Amino acid sequence: MPNNRCVPLAGNHHLNVNRVPFFHLFLLLIGWILLSALPAVAAEVAVAWDPNREEDLAGYRIYWGTQSRVYPYSADVGDQTSYTVPNLSEGQIYFFAVTAYDVTQQESDYSAELAFSVPIADTDQDGISDSDELQHYGTDPNNPDTDGDTMSDGWEIAAGLDPLADDAHGDIDGDGLTNLDEYVAWLQSGNHAPDRPVATVPGDGQANLPLAPVLQTESFHDPDTGDTHLFTHWQVSKGSDFANPVFSLQSGVHLTSLPLPESLLDGSMTYYWRVKYTDNRLTDSVWSAVARFSTEDAAVCDADGDGVPDSQEIATPVDLDGNGVPDQSQADIKCLHSAVGDVQIGVQSQTDGAVVEKLESLDVSPQLQLAADELRFPLGLISFRVHVPNPGDTVAVRVLYSEPMPSGGWFKYTPADGWLDYSQQAAVSADRKSLTFFLTDGGDDDADGIANGVIVDPAGVAAGAGSSATPAADSGAGGCFIETVLGNDF
Repeated sequence: MPNNRCVPLAGNHHLNVNRVPFFHLFLLLIGWILLSALPAVAAEVAVAWDPNREEDLAGYRIYWGTQSRVYPYSADVGDQTSYTVPNLSEGQIYFFAVTAYDVTQQESDYSAELAFSVPIADTDQDGISDSDELQHYGTDPNNPDTDGDTMSDGWEIAAGLDPLADDAHGDIDGDGLTNLDEYVAWLQSGNHAPDRPVATVPGDGQANLPLAPVLQTESFHDPDTGDTHLFTHWQVSKGSDFANPVFSLQSGVHLTSLPLPESLLDGSMTYYWRVKYTDNRLTDSVWSAVARFSTEDAAVCDADGDGVPDSQEIATPVDLDGNGVPDQSQADIKCLHSAVGDVQIGVQSQTDGAVVEKLESLDVSPQLQLAADELRFPLGLISFRVHVPNPGDTVAVRVLYSEPMPSGGWFKYTPADGWLDYSQQAAVSADRKSLTFFLTDGGDDDADGIANGVIVDPAGVAAGAGSSATPAADSGAGGCFIETVLGNDF
C-alpha cells in the first residue's frame, strides 16, 4: 500500500514534515479564463507533486474544496503527477490534498494539505474586478475608462457617476467643481510632476533644417515609482514667447519623437520649439528649455515663391476646374504635377477670404506607410496649407484631378490620431475628377493642432480602403449640402 506522507511546497521552499517526503505539493497559478456562457471569471490552478516509488503504485487522486479537510471535489489523474484544477472562483480560498492508490485500488491517506487563495482579477487596474465589470456594471474589463470621459470606471462608480456615460463636465455634488476637476484633484493628490523634459533634436541654434523636421526629446522620468508617460505636448512658434504657436499638439502616440507635418513651416525662417510631459495621473511637467532652429533657404525648392515646389510646377496652362480660365492665373487655386501617378492636381478654396497658400505632392514615407497598414496611395499624398479669415473658421475645399480618381477612399493623416478615414466627409463628383470637403481650423482635420488661422492638411486617395484606419467624426459643417450638389461619395 502506498505511503501517504507528503510535503507541501510553498513558493520554492520545501516544508519538510517528518523528514520523509513522498509527495511534494506545489501550486502554480496558470491564468484566468472568461466563461462565454455566463459573464463570470474563473481560474485554473495547476497542482503538482513528487512521484511515489512503490512497485505496485497505480495512480493518484487529487481532492479539493473550500473547507480544510472537506473535499467535495476530486479527480483520478492516473499515473500523472500534476493536474490543472478548473473553474475556481476568484477571491475564494481552496484546500488541496493528494492520495496514491495501488493496483488493488487500496488508497493512502491524504497528503499534507495546501491552501491557496485565488486572486481577484482586475485586468485593467481600475479598482473593479473583472467579474463585477461583466456581471454588475456592464463595463469593459480591458479598458479602465469604458465611456472615454477621462475618469476611471472605478472612481466613477465610487463617486456615484455612470461609468457608461460621459459625465465629466457635470457636477454631481453641486460644489462648483466639475466631476473631471474632482477626479484630477483626487488623482494628483500626493503626486509629483514628471522631471523637466530635455529637447534634443533639433538642437538649439541648428540651421538649414528641411521643412518637415523630426523633433526628439530625451526619455521620460518621474520621481514617483510606477508613474508612466501618458502624453507629450509639443509646440512650435515663430516667437520665443509662444504667444502665437504655428503648431501645438498633445499626443499619446508621439511621446519622444514627432515628425512635423509637411506644409507647416516656411523656408528661411527661425522657429522655436518646446515640450512638456504628462504622467498617468494627469500631472504636467514644466516646459522644457526653449530650443531655436532655422529652416533651409526658401528658394531651394520654390524659387518663384508661389507655394508650389519648382519640380512640380505645370509648365503649360491647365483648367482643372473647367471654368475656361487657366488655373495658374486664378487666386483661389493652386495646381501641380503629382510626384506619384503622373496626374495634375489642383486644390481650390470655395470659401470667401480663404486662400490656399501652399501645395505639395508627396510620396508616402516609410513611416506613414507602416502606420497605414494595408492602405496604398496610387497618386501619393497632397499636403496643402489654407489661410482662413479668422481663427477657428470652417472652410470648403475642393481637390481636382486631371484623371478620374481610383476607387477607394479619402484618407488623412494627423500626428495626433494617425490615419483617419474621411470618405464619408468627402463628396465626389460624378466623373470622379474632384472631391469637396470641409476643414475646420484647429479641428481634428487640422494637422497643426491649433486654431491659429491656418489649416494644414496632408491627405490622399487610398486604394484598398476598409483598413484599420479610424473613421473620422462628422464635422457637422454641411456635408449633406455638398452631397446634394455633387450627388456621389466614396
